[in-house]
Amino acid sequence: MKYFHLCFQLLFFLLLVFSPAICAAAENRINTGFAPSAASLFPDAAAAERFGSALADALDASVSVRLFDDVHSLPEWLNRFRAIDLSLIPRKTLQNQPSGRLFSLLTTDTDEVFVLRQGIAPARREHIAAAIREVLSEEKRHVSSEPAAFSDREDALRQEAVKQARDGHLEDSLEILKQLYNRNPANSKVAYDYLTVLGWAERDAEVVILADSMELDKAPLHVVDVVAKALRNHKWFEASAALYAEAMQRWPDHLPFALGRLMALADAGEVEASRRLVRQLQNRHPERRDVLSACVYAAERAGDHLTALDLHQRLLVLNPADPDALLGRIRALRFLGASHLALHYAEKFPGLLQKADLQRLHNDAAAHQVRWGSYSPEAEKTRFLETDQALERISANLRRLHAADNAPPTLVRQGRIDRMVALRNRVRMPEVVTLYQSLQREDEFLPAYALKAAADAYLYLEQPEAAYDIYQQALHLEPDDFETRLALFYADVELEEFDRAITRIDRLFAEVQAEKNADRQRLTAELTTGLARVFAGDLPEAQSRIETLHDHAPLNPDLKQELGGVYAARGWPRKAESILENGLLNNPDHRGLQIARAHNRFDLRQYGTAQAAAEDLYGRFPEDKHVQRLARRSYLHDLRELQVEAGYSDSSETDYGGNELRLGSTLYSSPLKEHYRLFAGILWSRGDFAEGRGIVRRYRSGLEYRSRRLEGNAEINYTAAGAGGVGVGVAGLLHQDDQRSWPFAVEIRSSATPTRALRNGIDADAIRFGFVHRAHERRRWSLGTGLMDFSDGNLRTHLRADLRQRVVTRPHYHLDGVVDLYASFNKKSDVPYYSPQQDASASVTLDNTWLLWRRYQRAFRHRLALTVGAYQQQGYGTGPLLGARYEHLWQADGRFDLVYGIGWHRRIYDGDPENGVDGDLSVRWRF
Repeated sequence: MKYFHLCFQLLFFLLLVFSPAICAAAENRINTGFAPSAASLFPDAAAAERFGSALADALDASVSVRLFDDVHSLPEWLNRFRAIDLSLIPRKTLQNQPSGRLFSLLTTDTDEVFVLRQGIAPARREHIAAAIREVLSEEKRHVSSEPAAFSDREDALRQEAVKQARDGHLEDSLEILKQLYNRNPANSKVAYDYLTVLGWAERDAEVVILADSMELDKAPLHVVDVVAKALRNHKWFEASAALYAEAMQRWPDHLPFALGRLMALADAGEVEASRRLVRQLQNRHPERRDVLSACVYAAERAGDHLTALDLHQRLLVLNPADPDALLGRIRALRFLGASHLALHYAEKFPGLLQKADLQRLHNDAAAHQVRWGSYSPEAEKTRFLETDQALERISANLRRLHAADNAPPTLVRQGRIDRMVALRNRVRMPEVVTLYQSLQREDEFLPAYALKAAADAYLYLEQPEAAYDIYQQALHLEPDDFETRLALFYADVELEEFDRAITRIDRLFAEVQAEKNADRQRLTAELTTGLARVFAGDLPEAQSRIETLHDHAPLNPDLKQELGGVYAARGWPRKAESILENGLLNNPDHRGLQIARAHNRFDLRQYGTAQAAAEDLYGRFPEDKHVQRLARRSYLHDLRELQVEAGYSDSSETDYGGNELRLGSTLYSSPLKEHYRLFAGILWSRGDFAEGRGIVRRYRSGLEYRSRRLEGNAEINYTAAGAGGVGVGVAGLLHQDDQRSWPFAVEIRSSATPTRALRNGIDADAIRFGFVHRAHERRRWSLGTGLMDFSDGNLRTHLRADLRQRVVTRPHYHLDGVVDLYASFNKKSDVPYYSPQQDASASVTLDNTWLLWRRYQRAFRHRLALTVGAYQQQGYGTGPLLGARYEHLWQADGRFDLVYGIGWHRRIYDGDPENGVDGDLSVRWRF
């Protein structure tokens, strides 16, 4: 029961205390509380009630007045209980309150302060303050209508107070003038002297309040000057500039008013108005130091550091030792990015800067040199000169800081960040990562440009996951930064996130397309939307986008480079060659065009010139990742090559062979005389037939030739089998242009002779000829024919046609449709090997390939091919042809390829169905 009673009392007390504040808010009511005393603005209760009534009229609101005995209890009623909204307390009482506890409105002549409780909206505070000024002003006007007499003794006191102020005794002077002013506020001499001395004491807020009750259009010059300065010091810049303008009308020859107005306009951000006034002043007073100094202030406030530098130079012509002008020149040069010149002048005039400021200037000079280094011309020998000098300067700065006592940590941190950026520009990426990780361990905050430097290093070092995360941090700090968003696109590409990459770059292009004065960014973004399609495998769309850009800017070398790259990727090296050579005619030193041309020459099998270009470019630009890839391609070209194949097949039909095993290998030498390679190889095969097992060993060696027009090889071989012997062969591919080529082969003791024929002492010679049309990477068709002359008198003629067409293209998947037609005719069919008098087949294959994993030059794919068709054999009718094949394909660094797979087929032989399975493996290794 006691507990319940205590709770009820507490609830009643809270309602009693807080209900006035709640009601005031609800009813647009102001609750005031005052402690009247003889020294207060309200000496008695009647004065407080009169003020409350006048305030209610001014606010057009309900105002309640509560009276208190102890003025020191008022802050509690304002802040803790919130029972009153407005009060008047001595300034010393306010100073004893914790910061932010009460809101100070204005100070009175009685050294009291009107205060508001916290929680009242700013607009409401301004309204109440204006109403209080209005009420106090009315009271002063009422008093001034009945001026009190001013005795000679009081006038002497006024003059003595002014003398004390001029002697530096400002507080004593103000005490006398305050009493005189309170006794007779209508006396202009006292009011002007009181206001002037308040200005000398830098009590600007009191000057502004006092001036609000005066008619300044009648005030003397020195009073107007004090008020205008106080308004500016109080950050009421527009009011200050307006008062200076009125004063300039009254005293047009008083130059300080013009200078004051200039500085107030500059503070208010009125750039155009301040510039007009600067021109007027400079025309009238070209060599006045005070005018030049005011113009310097206006220029610096407007951020016009070039004009400020010119003005400082003019001041130094008037006085070469002017310390303010010397410092101003250093400051302007630093803002203009010429910190090296600023440092030169700082060291030329020792003592101008504090030690910390001088070290900061050393850091700035190094940082600016880092930025200059990134814009240096790309001359082979000097492109890193500025950056190397910047690194030396940063190292010297850091040594100086480490040797100094109490070196500012911010300067050490800035020096390390500048070093990280310079190392990135110098393409010393492992060092960038090491320094970044050190800063991370120390939990140092890094600005966006430093984060971008670290991310660039990770991306260069082929660590896109880390790069992506750091780019995201930089983007969080600078959400609209174009370079960071572009870099994130490339990180997405290297992470194989092609959908995200395309969405990102398309959005970026749409945004910059709508911006004005962003032509360079617009072109870069639009070109990159085309490259995004290249990376995702959508070459037709990429070609369309980049060709459109090229048509609008046909002389742009970057567009020619990328368009040439697209043509090469589509299998048109000759078309690429034309546009790349055209670009180099006008831009012979364009690195990107030189790299693209060298790659294209490899595609055209012009190995000598391609390798010479690769060697030259790597000697000049070893740090360039694109050059490194070109150099690696040249290195791989010079390696030896081993090809190994193995296969096994088994069939339910044994009349024409089952349980067959094949093993083979070929070793190629390094290139000789640019176009040639020697090779030697062995093939071993074994098959089980009705008449027994057949084993064939074939040894071969020869010469391979590869050039722009012709790829081919010539070999001599020896077959160890029932019909063994020495054979020769020539095979090749003649390139007519980018799309048309002509395959051919002539063999004595052909490698295509069936194993069963060889086991039975039969060999064959062969000739083949065809035509291939490769429109682009998505479509290819061919025609071919051949003859095979067997030693048993049989003559086989065959015809073949096929079409491969891309059906679906996705970044990690493509589907090709393949149509294959075949027919053969044999002179004899009563032979031990399969030799139908006439047969034909037609089939359609869906060839699916998925990219499961890729990491730069390493990749893993798998492939599934499904075949359906029909086979017709003379005398046996037509039957179905079915097949399925599954493979894994591994690639590693351009040096190692591994393919293995299994297959199943069903077809008809002499009217009988045959089911077969097979498996194979192939390896290509360069060493």
